[in-house]
Amino acid sequence: KNGEALERGKKIDVVIFDKTGTLTEGKPKVTDIVPLMDEFSTDKILAYSGSLENLSEHPLAQAIVNAAKEKNMDLKEVHGFENIAGKGVKGAIENEVMLIGNPRLMKEVGVSLDKHQNKIEALEAQAKTVVVLAINGHSVGLIGIADTLKDDAKEAVAKLKSLNIETV
Repeated sequence: KNGEALERGKKIDVVIFDKTGTLTEGKPKVTDIVPLMDEFSTDKILAYSGSLENLSEHPLAQAIVNAAKEKNMDLKEVHGFENIAGKGVKGAIENEVMLIGNPRLMKEVGVSLDKHQNKIEALEAQAKTVVVLAINGHSVGLIGIADTLKDDAKEAVAKLKSLNIETV
């Protein structure tokens, strides 16, 4: 906001961006739904997940709810809803105990993800947040959620690099 700042700006050789909203839209979206059991289709996973997450205010929860609503899915009634701060949510739908949350939560409550670790890691390698849906203590599906890049993000980073400015 002043001449001194502009003068110092020409000496910048590294620009560090924070994660959300700077280079991205700041609006997470569901990108992947991965069934882990044959009897659970992507639509069934999304319907249950959307129903559970509909009672949560977390941005990732809203991404799941929005994906379900975009497919005009009827969200089911949830009983005994419980928010597990920073990890996920729990509730019952049609007498089935459901839990949706991060892999760390699943480990804490004894839901095994060993057979699915490669699928989780593949999504995470694409900078996606992974959410697991478990029903009655068994993991049934994975949901990958990502924030999309702004239209000009790649161009901005390329321009900085062309000026020999490192980006992180």
